[in-house]
Amino acid sequence: MLPPTTVVVPLLFGSVAIGSGAAILAWRERPNPGATPLVWLLGGQSVWATCIIFSLSAESVSGTLTWTKLGWIGVMIVPVAWILFALEYTGRDQYITRRNVALLSVVPVLTVCLAVTEQYHGLLYVRAAGVTADGAVVAEQGGVWYGVAAAYTYLLGVLGIVPILGLVSSRATAFRGQSAALLVGITTPWATNVLYNAGALPSAGIDPTPI
Repeated sequence: MLPPTTVVVPLLFGSVAIGSGAAILAWRERPNPGATPLVWLLGGQSVWATCIIFSLSAESVSGTLTWTKLGWIGVMIVPVAWILFALEYTGRDQYITRRNVALLSVVPVLTVCLAVTEQYHGLLYVRAAGVTADGAVVAEQGGVWYGVAAAYTYLLGVLGIVPILGLVSSRATAFRGQSAALLVGITTPWATNVLYNAGALPSAGIDPTPI
């Protein structure tokens, strides 16, 4: 099992602090390639972690469920920002058009809408699953659309990795090192999320991906 919330929450606060600090640094790097999408990616991660903090700290079941639903905003920003970052960073920014960004955002927008209205359809349900050892309510999520959203995030994750792989074989040492670091940085949370969704992590119902 994951440590009690007295340990998990500080770790989440740390991830928010690091993500927010890195986002500020990325913002200062504009208009360098990839800076703006990276700000969105780090911002999405910070929103996701913040919502988990509030969901674990909520004093009622309804509060936990509300913050869990809002967490989908951060969850769905990350994959879209990642593929936009990968395209821009590798010099393929000609594909980053308003039309393509809008198309990439269809599933994320639908996911957030379904999350906040789940009581009317159950396609993406959010339910109280239990209580941790120190009294925090843990939410359970599922439904047909949950699988769709998960598959979509993994698809964008893989598609974003493909152009980055091309830089690993670059003759420029700096590009090779940065690209290798990016691959490790993105595959670690994605692999964690896959294991979490597969039930392979003793996570007590708390998604450790943002950490």
